[in-house]
Formats: sequence, C-alpha cells, structure tokens
Amino acid sequence: VCNAVAVARLLNATLVIPYFKHHPFWNDPSQFEDIYDLNHFMSTLKGDVKIVTELPAMYSWSTPSFYWGRCLDRPNCMTFLPKHTTPKWFFQHILPIMERYEVAAVDGFEHKLTFEGLPASISKLRCKVNFYALRFVKPIRDLGDALTLRMRTKTLSGDPLRNQENSTKKYIGLHVRFERDMLAYSSCDFGGGQAEQKALASFRYQVWSNRVIKALKRPSDLRRNGSCPLTPEEIGLLLAAFGFTATTPLYIAGKAVYGGPRRMEPLKSLFPLVENKHSLATRQELAPFRNFAHKLTALDFRVLFNSDVYMSNAAGNLPNVLTGHRSYFGPYASVHPDKARLATLLSDERHATNWTSFAERAFAAHESRMGAIEPRKSRYSVFRYPAPDCMCLRSNSRD
Repeated sequence: VCNAVAVARLLNATLVIPYFKHHPFWNDPSQFEDIYDLNHFMSTLKGDVKIVTELPAMYSWSTPSFYWGRCLDRPNCMTFLPKHTTPKWFFQHILPIMERYEVAAVDGFEHKLTFEGLPASISKLRCKVNFYALRFVKPIRDLGDALTLRMRTKTLSGDPLRNQENSTKKYIGLHVRFERDMLAYSSCDFGGGQAEQKALASFRYQVWSNRVIKALKRPSDLRRNGSCPLTPEEIGLLLAAFGFTATTPLYIAGKAVYGGPRRMEPLKSLFPLVENKHSLATRQELAPFRNFAHKLTALDFRVLFNSDVYMSNAAGNLPNVLTGHRSYFGPYASVHPDKARLATLLSDERHATNWTSFAERAFAAHESRMGAIEPRKSRYSVFRYPAPDCMCLRSNSRD
C-alpha cells in the first residue's frame, strides 16, 4: 500500500483504494476498509495524492474480477515488477499503459519500489503512509488496547500485586511463529522424529512443490547458520537467560503452535503467565474477528506493538514492520534472537549443561540486539529501519 501511494504520486495518477487478493491458504475475504480506517487514510493523504474508492462509471469494466487469473491477457495489466525498481522503470512501463488505456492495473507492489535515490518528497510520503495514514479500524484498536490492559494486570496467585487495584505490570509480546507452514518451509529438524519430518515434508510439497531451496540442505547445516525457528522451549531458555522470571506475563501471537500443548509445556513451566487473544478475550468480543485471518493478525499486531518487550522468532513482513513501528515511535525493545549463536551454545556441552555459562553467553550475544535504533543500510527497508529516512516526520503518537 505504501509503495502504491508513492508510485501514484510519482506518475501524477489517481489511486484506487488497493484491492486485497483472496489467498486460498489464508481463506480471508477481508478488504482494505476491513483492516484500515479508510476515512483516516484518505484524509491524511488528501494533500499528497488523489485517492478514490472506486473508478468513475466510464471505467466500470475495470474490476478485480476482470483481471483475476487473466492479467497476462489484459494489455493494461502489469503482473511482474522487478524488486527495488527505480522511478525510471515506472515511467517507462506503467506510464505508457496509463496514457493509452487511462487505467493501469498493477498486480503486487510489495518490495517493488527502490529504497535508494528516490526524490525526497516520495521517500517522505512513503514514510507518512506507513506510520500515520495506515491506522487500524476502531474495533481492532479498541480490542487490542483492552487486551493490552488485561495483560498488564495478569498476576500469579500469591503475587503481592494481585490484590492491588489498578496495579500494572510489564509484559513480553512474543511472536512464536512455530506453525506448520513456517516449520515445513524452514526444512529443519525439530526433534519430533521421523513421523514429524515426513508430515512436514508432505505439507511442504503440497504447498510449494519442489521450490523450497532449503530442502536441499542438511537440517544440521540449516540450524548452524541460524535458518531454523526456535522451539518454544528454546525461546523460554533465552528469555530466562535475559533475566525474566515466572512472574513475567507473555502474550503469544499467531496461530496454534505445531505439536499442541506438548510443545508449549516447557515454555509454560518457565513462564506460567502465558496468554493469547483467545484466552484474554471473550467469545463475544472475538466473534467479529473469527474466520478473518488478517483481522486476527492485526489484533495481534496491536497487542505486540503495545508490549514492553517484543521478541520475534522469524523474519517476515509482520516482524519487520512491527519492529520498525516500535523503533519509530520509541524506541521500544525489540529482540531478534541470534539463532546461529544459540545453536552453537546449545550444541556445546560446556555451556548447554551449565546454566550460568549458557545464560551469560546468551545474554552477551544479544546485548547489541535489544532494540536500539539502527540506521538503515543500503537496500534495506525503511519499514524495518526507519532511521534516518523517516525520522523527519516523527511524533510521539502511537495511535
């Protein structure tokens, strides 16, 4: 969406509110206005680019169904955009389509517009869209903030804070991401035996056929180079090494952990105050979100964003954008585990069998990964690293 706005400004074009394609894996019909506050989006960008919710009647033929599955057959539809594309490419390829057909349909903008060498006004606009124009709809914000308050009042029985009214506690937002699709794509071995390996390999083939390059590598090599998600047990050990205790509440985002309660048991033994949106919210509160994967993800995003410490178990769009938001409006601590270093520590008997040694080394390995703002490096995303590109817009509003 941020890139779509920027390209519309570049080409002096009118932007039609982006259409979210239906993906069979997520099976979610949500559209832009189901997730984002449409009026806020349009009013925030009113002076920057012209935005409409639908095309004029003379272009009524240009609907999503007109292009769906047939983009290659439509001369005004562009289905392939190179990554890190320069403005020159859009002028050479998209502008002629608009001049000839007056409507250009572009299929997918993610990571397509370069982060380097853009006009200052376009860079500033993309930051404005990401950090200010894209605001969740009120039901998502309200329930997310309600769940945040419930996390801050979670206590163990016997905790001296338990009987104090209005007492608040800090909590950790945890994106475990230990889910079937993530594990299958990683091609790693998670200690579940041959049956688990076969089940994950079967799912990987069904979804990605033979297109997962990692599957050609040995699981042991993948673990050593940091390509494998941490198990819930390893996450618990790392948090304990950081000094967090059994009275620290954890908010778990995402879907059900692969392997069920058995996989979560080691983490819960260390941190009993484990909650998620399903345990914190009532059935009535969650009813409008059920069967809408993107709404549920947005709800998680809100609670993770509000957390005092956020830790991600995997790379991807959500942890990157979330970390960028926490850096921009904070900085607030966002920990990204050094999985290669942890694999080395856990495989070395000298440290794996000595808690003090493991904790000291695990903490030392992450002292530079605790959420301090990092300047963006060349070709890296402003959505993940907003400094220095976006900081000229910065305010303290977290809404």
